[in-house]
Amino acid sequence: MADLKNLFSDPRQGQEKQKPLTISDFKIANLFPSLMQWYASHPAGSVTVKSTLLEPVEKVRASFFIPRFMDLPAESIAAARLAPGKASP
Repeated sequence: MADLKNLFSDPRQGQEKQKPLTISDFKIANLFPSLMQWYASHPAGSVTVKSTLLEPVEKVRASFFIPRFMDLPAESIAAARLAPGKASP
């Protein structure tokens, strides 16, 4: 009964949900705790995000967090606009 209720409450249930953004490339250097302050102003890696939507996406950000080494996640500068089907490093 619970499964039937879930199917009727979420119209997308049972269908494959499309992910609006995918990671097409991810690179990160070896990280050292003693250099955490240096990484705040120098990139330690990169990520390429690709849009799978039919409309543009705005203000896309990536964040990175290492438990026990960071108090807060590091967040990238927002990409102004990501066109449909395009990727942004």
